Amino acid sequence: MAKILVTGGPVHAKLDAVKIVTNRFRGGRIVRMARLLAQKGHDLTYLCSKDAAHPNTLVPRVKHVEMGLVHHDGFIDYMEKVPELAREHDMVILGAAVANLIPEPPWGTDQKFPSHDYQEGDKVMVPFRVAPRVINEVKQANPRCTLVGFKLLSGVSDEELLRAAYTIILDAKADLVVANDSTNLNRKLLVTKERSVIEAYEEGYTGLDTEVGSLLILVDFLSEMANDEHYATVWRDSGVPGVPDALDSYFAVMREHGPRIEEFGTVGDLVFGCVAVRVPGGGFLCSPRGKNTIHEDPVYVHTVHHGVRHVMVGRSAYLDTDEYLKASLNAPLLARMFEADPRIQAIVHTHQTDTGLSVLPYAPPGTVRDSQRKLLDEDFEIEHHGTFTRVMEAS
Repeated sequence: MAKILVTGGPVHAKLDAVKIVTNRFRGGRIVRMARLLAQKGHDLTYLCSKDAAHPNTLVPRVKHVEMGLVHHDGFIDYMEKVPELAREHDMVILGAAVANLIPEPPWGTDQKFPSHDYQEGDKVMVPFRVAPRVINEVKQANPRCTLVGFKLLSGVSDEELLRAAYTIILDAKADLVVANDSTNLNRKLLVTKERSVIEAYEEGYTGLDTEVGSLLILVDFLSEMANDEHYATVWRDSGVPGVPDALDSYFAVMREHGPRIEEFGTVGDLVFGCVAVRVPGGGFLCSPRGKNTIHEDPVYVHTVHHGVRHVMVGRSAYLDTDEYLKASLNAPLLARMFEADPRIQAIVHTHQTDTGLSVLPYAPPGTVRDSQRKLLDEDFEIEHHGTFTRVMEAS
């Protein structure tokens, strides 16, 4: 099981030695989430203020699970403790309601506002500055952790909520953002880094109320993510016969299927989806990760070692770059498909869903759960993710 850091409750900003600026949240929902994750066997550390909802409080009819508890003393202390604790954990879930406006008064936090110098009705101007985003520090402290953030807006469209959530993923390199609207806190949209959107709601939990049902869906999703084993990129210089010829095939397939990839996978400046083409001398060419256009040069995947979870990527002079690039997160699954059927010459992945193809359950791309699943002898769709279409050799 995984070591998980969860932050919850309000994170206040100090106005002076005795006054704080905070919000109305106490963190009750995050506490319940942390308890459920601990009940699944994960090693939980909970970071909160002394006045927040306490995760180790005994609750009637609820199985009690002890977890490590760390207190912070406001925003500055929280900003220091999160990266420090993140280094020791496999997953970091930032569920705290963090102050995003920090007061900059003329008096320090070691002093008290001099009320004796003012008369009743006087206006006191207190400047604020926008606080740094603590979530942006986590991956710098521990690049290998699974990072989960939360985004709360109020009275907005799903489109705006998803756009705000995905901005966090891009800026913080987060793996998942839980997005919801304050008008319905039970409805949670789980936004992944490949821009899949999973709605966590009470469906499938018959007999449970809406809050408990949606919470259980979220906890199950997070628990599986925490246990996921990821593939890593390993670079090697290599020249393989057949790669230059495969380039022509790659761009031919991209010209044919590119418009559909763009239609269903364009989000802002990024394009999701990919093309992979078998190389006669071994391996395959694959679209790069985080691409801005489908016309970018492909990455050469020399081989994928599933036992040690390594994606071996080569740098070659035939591409117009001297950089090592990472292949699509789907590379391990694409490798499995090529290995399973030597007749497959190319694979096209789009983010189109509801296609009528056979549907396989969602799993984060680039993980063992996604890549080493049982494959079908036909084109298929992965729930919330998209289609995988095979281009077979001419008979």
